[in-house]
Amino acid sequence: MKMNYSQRLYRIRESMKQNGLDGMILMDRANAFYASGFRGTYSLILIMHDIALFMTDSRYFEAAQKRMGSHFEVVRQKNDGKGQLKCFFGVRGKLHIGFEPGIPYEKYRWLKEAISPARLVDAGYILKKIRCQKEPEELKFITRAASVADRCFKAICREIKSGVTERDLALGIRRFFDDAGAESESFPAIVASGANAAIPHHQVGRRKFRKGDCVLVDLGCRIGGYCSDMTRTVFLDDVKTREKEIYGIVREAQELGLHAVKSGISARQVDQAVRQYIHESGYGDFFGHNTGHGVGIEIHESPVVGPRSDDVLEEGMVITIEPGIYIPGKLGVRIEDLLLVTKEGAKILSQTPKKLEVIS
Repeated sequence: MKMNYSQRLYRIRESMKQNGLDGMILMDRANAFYASGFRGTYSLILIMHDIALFMTDSRYFEAAQKRMGSHFEVVRQKNDGKGQLKCFFGVRGKLHIGFEPGIPYEKYRWLKEAISPARLVDAGYILKKIRCQKEPEELKFITRAASVADRCFKAICREIKSGVTERDLALGIRRFFDDAGAESESFPAIVASGANAAIPHHQVGRRKFRKGDCVLVDLGCRIGGYCSDMTRTVFLDDVKTREKEIYGIVREAQELGLHAVKSGISARQVDQAVRQYIHESGYGDFFGHNTGHGVGIEIHESPVVGPRSDDVLEEGMVITIEPGIYIPGKLGVRIEDLLLVTKEGAKILSQTPKKLEVIS
């Protein structure tokens, strides 16, 4: 599957025009990968209306020359590259150059001096917005990653037994993804059992599963540079009445969120549909995180599906819907699907069943 980098450069330049920018500098690795397909640890991309430069050091220079094709002029970095940028901008005058505000302050100071007399303008929103809507080739990788995650969850459920530790299961997830040909996990898998499941981002430990535990598993893998993300909560040997109630509320809230999703609706409205149901069910104080987030090159990217989000869902976005109820010291239940936003609604990419499951 081949990405259309010429089209991506065109979209970036059109957005630059609309926002009054003469150029953009990309230093973030995810943005560099999106714009060029480069996966190394260091690069600086300069996109102007008339030229696109890809600067990297000796470690990646030859590989970049072979990969970039006609889209970029590949430049070998000399020393730290500041002198080369000074020469480039010194003859171009007081331009407005977009930059990513997430870079460290030291890099910002270095960049500000390197491009003088040009001026830096916060333009992080440009790549965030462009990357939100996935191209067909991107969707193929994300769909494959979601499918592998489904297969992984089915396989590791067979390993959930009394005496097995959270760490054992997490290692099994990692091995499965490696054997399945995934590049890596999207993030370190969350395996949280018993009271640990009340911690939404619990760090895997050596606690052993016990009869009556809820076991929350949040996993995903990366294929072709793109992530998947899915969460299911199961019960070991037994499930109590209150746990059934909580599971039912989370599942119904998630269904309401899925049904609310469609192109043109605000992400805040989707969050409200989920949050209001959990609140009316008496558990509003036990759901503290956002309802969902965008997924793509990064496991968390735009849009944000939360109560303070200003994002509007658009066709082609890939997001999660993942409500949860967490009772401190007792248990936690979260159900998460990965989905594609369409004109008609949500196309669910996660195919793992969501009925309450008791493993024995």
